Amino acid sequence: MRPEQSSLGNTQPSRGRLRPAVAWTVANAVLPGTALLKSGRRSGWAFLVFFLAVPLGAVAAYFLFDGLDLILRIAVRPNALIGVALALVAFALCWALLVVAGNYLMNSLFGLGGRKRLVSMTVCVVLVAAVGVPAGFVVRALEAQRSLLLNSFITDDDASFGLGESRDTRATPASEDPWAGQPRLNIMLLGHDAGQDRVGTRPDTIMVASIDTRSGATSLFSIPRNLQYVEFPAGSPMHDAFPNGFDAYGPTENLINAVWTWAADHPDMFPHSGNPGLIATRQAVEQTLGLAMDRYAMVNLQGFAEVVDALGGVEIVVERRIPTDAGRFIAPGRQLLNGGEALWYARSREGSDDFDRICRQQRLVGAMIDSVDPARIAGSFVQLARAAESNISTDIRVSELDAMVELLFKVRAGGISNHPITPTVINPGAPDFDALHHWVDAAIGEDGIRPTPEAPTPPQDGDPEPTPPADQEPARAGDPAPLPTQNGGPESEIAGCTP
Repeated sequence: MRPEQSSLGNTQPSRGRLRPAVAWTVANAVLPGTALLKSGRRSGWAFLVFFLAVPLGAVAAYFLFDGLDLILRIAVRPNALIGVALALVAFALCWALLVVAGNYLMNSLFGLGGRKRLVSMTVCVVLVAAVGVPAGFVVRALEAQRSLLLNSFITDDDASFGLGESRDTRATPASEDPWAGQPRLNIMLLGHDAGQDRVGTRPDTIMVASIDTRSGATSLFSIPRNLQYVEFPAGSPMHDAFPNGFDAYGPTENLINAVWTWAADHPDMFPHSGNPGLIATRQAVEQTLGLAMDRYAMVNLQGFAEVVDALGGVEIVVERRIPTDAGRFIAPGRQLLNGGEALWYARSREGSDDFDRICRQQRLVGAMIDSVDPARIAGSFVQLARAAESNISTDIRVSELDAMVELLFKVRAGGISNHPITPTVINPGAPDFDALHHWVDAAIGEDGIRPTPEAPTPPQDGDPEPTPPADQEPARAGDPAPLPTQNGGPESEIAGCTP
């Protein structure tokens, strides 16, 4: 009898050969379906085409539909995340079953038994793990992202019950473009310090991002925590209690970041709200800047430390010795800070004031952005998502996130201008809010007409080296880079971040 002819043109092999059986098992794991073809089963062609078409199609979709945009749009849709996870599980399961089936066919085809068959099956188990473990990691990351969306953002069910509100009114119904006809979107950003030495919630970091919804040009205002005697809208419970500005405590203690704690201690003044501190703080910020807040996002600064640790630390040039705890210090110079050290760097007040803290926080955020490594993010994504879920609260709806992604792309193109409210802008102990409103309006107006900066022309061979102005000292090794400021000038109080 003539030996059986396989689809790959090979005759029936001799019995008991381990090496070719393992080789074909590995080949079948890399190109699923080849083992079926080797054993004479034409169905192997269908599997081979399918398992080649799926990854090639994914790569083509990435380049044809702007991969980053596509990934972000999937990442903000809980149902899409479920679909991707289920598809990935089915794909990986089918792949693993083909690896097992191929190994069984090759063991039979090459007549393996005893120890040789055991070795071949061990290789098969390793290959199945090589398929399943990465797929399991990705599915776990998708589940963590979906959990983050459903637990940190507002779902339609939450909105129908009035949950997650930062106003006394219910959220408006979601739409395909939630900001249609709205020229600006104002988002209040709070960093709340929940250290063990703190009583109650104190949002020590208060910023507002005012975004032009057409161009994406963004004005970022930083409000100092020591701003006193903030005002509230007429007719509100806080205005009735403090008609001349917030003066609940003694001199120098009536700070904007104390508004939250006072309101939280008087919930009877807010009978229709479950979060008096947030509502009162929002009203204070609105009256301070003269801008109506549309959304808010608040992060526990301890969560910030967890994010830094998940990223593997943040590299930054420390401008001076910064005290931490137990008599320890962060040394000046270029340092790789862990989460705890980064938190101390951002919040330390020893030998400095609130405006220096604003500066260090801005520098730290910039350093984190500069040090972001996609590979590190991918490797620690689950940890990052868990840290965000535990430490971020917001009233942004899940149904708005798709439009928010679109807006963020505009922000990236339009640019961000920093506007810290320093003593050169307003006296924090005796603020003139009308003057501050004019300053805010002027800053937004200037940002709206600011041309997009062009990339500098690369120097050509033979061009002379640029020389600094006569009154500017040359940079020294280890000096921190100057910060972007409202007017870009080095004379800004926070430009050097040195107390």
